[in-house]
Amino acid sequence: MKKLYKKILTGAFILLFVFLFKLPSIDAASCRIGVSAPSSAVVGQSFKVTVTVSGSASIGSWEYTLSYDSSKVRLNSGQLHVVDYGNGSKTSASYTYSFTALTSGTATFKPVNASVLDYSSTNECLSSTGSASVSMKTRAEIEAGYSRNNNLASLSVEGAELSPSFNASTLEYSATLPVDTTKAKINATAADSTATISGTGEIDVVDGLNKIEVVVTAQHGEKKTYVINLTVEELDPINVKVGGKNYTIVRKSGQVENI
Repeated sequence: MKKLYKKILTGAFILLFVFLFKLPSIDAASCRIGVSAPSSAVVGQSFKVTVTVSGSASIGSWEYTLSYDSSKVRLNSGQLHVVDYGNGSKTSASYTYSFTALTSGTATFKPVNASVLDYSSTNECLSSTGSASVSMKTRAEIEAGYSRNNNLASLSVEGAELSPSFNASTLEYSATLPVDTTKAKINATAADSTATISGTGEIDVVDGLNKIEVVVTAQHGEKKTYVINLTVEELDPINVKVGGKNYTIVRKSGQVENI
């Protein structure tokens, strides 16, 4: 009985001690170091890499060294080994670096030997460290992957019918618009979304034959020209005889006077 009584007293004492001296729980701060960079770069050109230290609460001090492969990229500016401090209100800090791509391949940037301390408790709060990779290619390698498709998917003249009917491999067409037409609207779409088109939209035209060229330029640079021989109808000509010679006068509606 005495032993049981002693155990009960000991247990009660422990519970009382925990209740009286238990410290209030404090949520631990969470910190991370992230890295951002472009997904790709051209060999011989420079690009930016940014390292950001951040926390869910104020960060007190932090340290890291930015790791990279010096055989693939060259550092132009930026401090690789960073040691810095907060002021009680700072929850993030960023550091920018400039690199030049030296060769084809992939360059990876990652902070190593990293540490971040919470400002309030001075406890380590670093929970994750990110990295970034940049795919580097020469200009020739990039252009080798460009599309060479310079075909049209459609071609039309508003208010007129093309002859022959449109076909991507047919490069010359005819069409006719009525008398007094001064503007023609040319519509076209490229077969490849990376290609560009010139010669479309609203175009000034005159009576008679108008040669309209629609040029498609592939992403790789090759050009293809589609030609529309667009005729604007004229008024019936007047035939007159002067001095024993026959003359044909082509009339335009704005130039015809009532007699």
